[in-house]
Amino acid sequence: MRAIPLLLSALLLASCSRNEPLPEAVTAIAALEADVAKAQKSIADASEKAAKDETDFRGRTFATDVAQWALTPQTLAEIDTIKARARSAKSPAEVETAIALARKRLGEDLERVKAIVGYWVYARPAPFWRAQWNQLHLANGVAVPAADPLLESIEARMKTALDAGDFTAAGEVGKELNPVLNAALDRETAQIMRTAGKPVFVPRKSPCPRGVAPDAGQKKPQLVDSRPVNDFYPPSAIARGETGSLVLRAKVDAEGCAKEFALVVRSAVPTLDAAALEWFETARYSPATRGGKAAAAEHTFKIKFVLQ
Repeated sequence: MRAIPLLLSALLLASCSRNEPLPEAVTAIAALEADVAKAQKSIADASEKAAKDETDFRGRTFATDVAQWALTPQTLAEIDTIKARARSAKSPAEVETAIALARKRLGEDLERVKAIVGYWVYARPAPFWRAQWNQLHLANGVAVPAADPLLESIEARMKTALDAGDFTAAGEVGKELNPVLNAALDRETAQIMRTAGKPVFVPRKSPCPRGVAPDAGQKKPQLVDSRPVNDFYPPSAIARGETGSLVLRAKVDAEGCAKEFALVVRSAVPTLDAAALEWFETARYSPATRGGKAAAAEHTFKIKFVLQ
């Protein structure tokens, strides 16, 4: 009679041992879960880099794109289903097959995240071109005109790719848009300058660098020495892929000192305007001449920040 309880115990023990996942499954699932957590952290880090609160021309953010296209609840549920299959696998080979499928699914979404980052970070300023177009006009107190038709056309292609979740293609189209945007903003800057009212001059903040004697017959002040404008490029503007042009006018006295200046046309980026004024303080001039003598006069010039 004692043999029956012993037999039942052995059967129960064997049944329990069969329900336990293989050691290979335990190890592989733990590694997979660690990689999923690492992927979620990398997405969070990328969100910070992409300035997650910014909205692009569609009115979307980096976070909303990631939520729709990468490591979605559906993807995570698929990975959980595959993990369950690995737990119940009867052989190490079955575990390996299941985990490989889960890693393939995870890898696909991570590649999509890279493409999303490519669009939001490395295709700048294309995602935000409309804001830059509008800001150029608003900063100069003029009505915002209809956008350049070529920009509209490129935007439509970019949106088609984005709607399909093809962020790689959208980023490539965005890189096509950027030089077109720069050219369009240059044209608008010239138009704003033609219609600009009387500029408001303000005094310089720092002592004047020593002026340079003018050439004989020099009718206008000349810029004779200055550091490269890009030395003053704001890091935040570089990170955001922002470029811009602005027009300054300086009052240069007979000693070659630019004592006052005015922003005739502002750029679409306030930090670039501030950087241009910082550059202005370092520039040296030679004055204009009248009747063979140095004389005070105004000098108008365009400053352009271009990413190398």
